[in-house]
Amino acid sequence: MRYEHAHQVATAPCSVVQTASVLKIQSIFHASIDISYLSLICAGLSLIAFALAQSACHTSRFVAKLTAPLSLTKELFKIMKKYQSVVTALVFCLLVGGVLLIPTGIKGASDENSAAPVIGATISDFKLPDIGGTDRALASLKGKNGTVIIFVSAQCPVVRAYNERMEKLAEDYSARGVNVIAINANSTETVDQMKAHSADYKFTFPMLRDKGNKIADALGAQVTPEAFVLDANNKLVYHGRIDNSKPGTNITANDLRDALDAMLDGKPVTKTEVSAFGCSIKRV
Repeated sequence: MRYEHAHQVATAPCSVVQTASVLKIQSIFHASIDISYLSLICAGLSLIAFALAQSACHTSRFVAKLTAPLSLTKELFKIMKKYQSVVTALVFCLLVGGVLLIPTGIKGASDENSAAPVIGATISDFKLPDIGGTDRALASLKGKNGTVIIFVSAQCPVVRAYNERMEKLAEDYSARGVNVIAINANSTETVDQMKAHSADYKFTFPMLRDKGNKIADALGAQVTPEAFVLDANNKLVYHGRIDNSKPGTNITANDLRDALDAMLDGKPVTKTEVSAFGCSIKRV
């Protein structure tokens, strides 16, 4: 079971700065008599700036050493030895920073989420098979005044706690032109389990199977239950939890119902996104 998730951001400028810093340190540690005069001067200036921050009294000594390029390498190593602990800490910080900031190119759930639709985006029509094997399109299932898409699971204990509330929601809002659609995107659950889930709780709304997680990925769904509210024009107006109480007692925030009421009354939805909680969707 997974609850909220978060995202990390790495930018190209940070990578460039980090790479430059690492290369500068490397030039110091790999200095030798084969290094060009210009490289030695650049490395010496870097160490001079560091030394000046430690003690102004060393300034004249460092400047003098710069006039003797043939012995500069030896002096650089002497300086590094003198400030060994500080230089080591600096190198360590730069290396750790490089690991954290330089993009790795490895894709994961957070990368997929970056393409999730934002509030106000129009959700394109899609087709998925229902538990009877018939392909059903969003266009044919949507309500006249809006649609609620809820990602569910047949096994998740959090979904079980919400089953009656989901059915009651469907009954209450169908009369107001809003239809509920359930989608099961769990690769570990079978059609028979989905059928039993729907039959056991006498769901009056359709349940679709998202094999391959295509719609879950397109919407950025991560857990069950997780709700998406579309208006009459298929624009996303709410994304998140159903309410704030798993057991259904002491509910103090009916986020999904509040969003539906505001939408149907022609008012802006106050809370358009509230983190959903539940079981993670078992992707392929």
